[in-house]
Amino acid sequence: MPIRNFNMLFVWIFSVIFSIGNIFAQTKEIDSLKLCLGKANADTNKVNIFLQLSDNYFNRNDYKNSFQYSDLALHTAIELSFITGVFKAYMQLGNCYAYQNNLTEAAKNFSAAVEISKKRGSQNEIAETYLQIASDYKFSLHYAEALNYAFKAFKLYEETGNKYGTAKTWVAVARIYSYDGDFAEVENSCNKALSLFESCPQKQQDDVGICYHYIGRSFLFRDDCAKAMKYLSAALKIWQQTGNKYFLNGTLYHLSLVYKKLGQKAAAKGDEITAQKMYRECLVKLQSYVPMPEENSFIELAESNQEIGDIYVLLKRFSLARYHLNKALTYANITRLSDNFRDIYGSFVKLDSAVGNYKLAFLHARLYAAYKDTISEENRSKKAEIFLMQFEFNKREDSLNQEKKIIELNLHDQKKQKYYYWIGLGFLAIVSFFILHNFRNQKKINRLETEAHSKEKTELELQSLKAQMNPHFMFNCINSIDAFIQSNDKYNATLYLNKFAKLIRNVLDSSKQNLVTFSKDIETLKLYIELEELRSENKFTSNLNIDEELMSSDYKVPPLIIQPFVENAIIHGLRNKETNDGILSVNISKTEQQIVYSITDNGIGRTASQKINTRKEKSYGMEMSYERIKLFNKETTASVTITDLYENEKATGTNIQAHLNIV
Repeated sequence: MPIRNFNMLFVWIFSVIFSIGNIFAQTKEIDSLKLCLGKANADTNKVNIFLQLSDNYFNRNDYKNSFQYSDLALHTAIELSFITGVFKAYMQLGNCYAYQNNLTEAAKNFSAAVEISKKRGSQNEIAETYLQIASDYKFSLHYAEALNYAFKAFKLYEETGNKYGTAKTWVAVARIYSYDGDFAEVENSCNKALSLFESCPQKQQDDVGICYHYIGRSFLFRDDCAKAMKYLSAALKIWQQTGNKYFLNGTLYHLSLVYKKLGQKAAAKGDEITAQKMYRECLVKLQSYVPMPEENSFIELAESNQEIGDIYVLLKRFSLARYHLNKALTYANITRLSDNFRDIYGSFVKLDSAVGNYKLAFLHARLYAAYKDTISEENRSKKAEIFLMQFEFNKREDSLNQEKKIIELNLHDQKKQKYYYWIGLGFLAIVSFFILHNFRNQKKINRLETEAHSKEKTELELQSLKAQMNPHFMFNCINSIDAFIQSNDKYNATLYLNKFAKLIRNVLDSSKQNLVTFSKDIETLKLYIELEELRSENKFTSNLNIDEELMSSDYKVPPLIIQPFVENAIIHGLRNKETNDGILSVNISKTEQQIVYSITDNGIGRTASQKINTRKEKSYGMEMSYERIKLFNKETTASVTITDLYENEKATGTNIQAHLNIV
């Protein structure tokens, strides 16, 4: 018999024996569990045996029997009120349905498991359940559902402020993207996880190692061997310290792929010495890679043997190559994954071509193409599904991430009614205070009218006018804030409230005094103008030119003395402009005896404004300022002049000048 045929016969016999051995070992374990089941009482132990049987059948891809035993576990656990058993049974049933592509039933069972979590646990425990479901969907290749549940975990962790949980979720998202082949997102998600882990005291070395592993893996599949080697080597060092064999094996496997790529690049350049050296390094890593005896070990064994076969082809050791590829095919027959079959038959094509067996190479090429087409069809059907989910997922992060913004907005919405309720009460209290203050002053003025205390009477009249003006001014501000709230403009509402709060403090500080410093009054005026700019959505801009001597000296003026004039220019002149090029100019200068205020706007003018506002009430603020200036200057007519501005007989705005005596 030719040596080649003898080797092939030997490999075939080994494969058959290995398959029979695996089936026998698995059958023996199932038989042992069934024997225990026959002796078990109707207690929690029986539920656990049902679940173990379901798990064993699931690992053999026997979903019918897996479903049967999960269902038995569920009904027994419900009869015993064994909540943990009910939870595990729902999770296993969801997994069975997911692997059979029955997503409707999978969602029902997973949702039932989540409801149990909600009844018995904290938000963090519910989030952990979401992550477990995301993992189940990931392994069954339903990436959109996996991302959906990962985001649900995000939301809960963000609400509780659990940075560690959020970081672990980013790692889960990276693994989902890794399975889907979106390696740029893998790197992005892992870097976000690493950033969060830095501030988490409960962080483990393994957490960092997993991130390094997946970042290195993403660079490997993007053909950046240098960075892949850097991150995978860092991960390997961590696994050697922590003894994490599962990830140690995975990292060794991917390091072997880096060496393989380096060898192929060297061979492409004609450097056979370096190529052979890299292939041998690859072989060392692959041979030291021993998969864990867990659910996915057959997948990993299929992958590793296929890669070893590939390397032996490159090293021209064809008998060993065929031995390992047949071994890989044996494992693939257990996993039944299209990816495994495609890669193995692709390696067989290389091997058969290298030894000159073109007939067998052609047969294997047809099998390779068939599995490749199957995978392409599966990917096309999933791409549309994951696109929408990924789009929604990516939208949820921006400067911090969009999902965090959505959570914050939701929390703000929940608090909004209570928040504005208390603000409303505060405004009411302030307005009531000023009205009461005005009422008391008016009573005192009436009493003093019969007396000869003219100086005190003048001061009290000034206080009364100021108290009437303050509620008027505040009502306008409250109306502005209400407009933002009604339009759901949370940002400007909050900004307006902050400025308004500062303005109210200034008003309250000056409410006890008839006179305030000029600089303090200007600060309050600036705040008011800023508020009106926000309220008008930047329909106009403002310029303030103030004599430096006035700002640096200790001159006193009545509080908010020119604010009504500024308000009139904005509301009646600038706000009614059709364009957004409004300009408000406030110039304040000093003469020997007086402070001169000049307020100019390029609005629509008084004539046009009166036509628009014919049905509105008079401006009480303007009238009160006239009276206050007249009383302050002790004159019979207030030193205020209003000039209508024209250009080519067309109204171009208004100028108001007011004079205050220096005190």
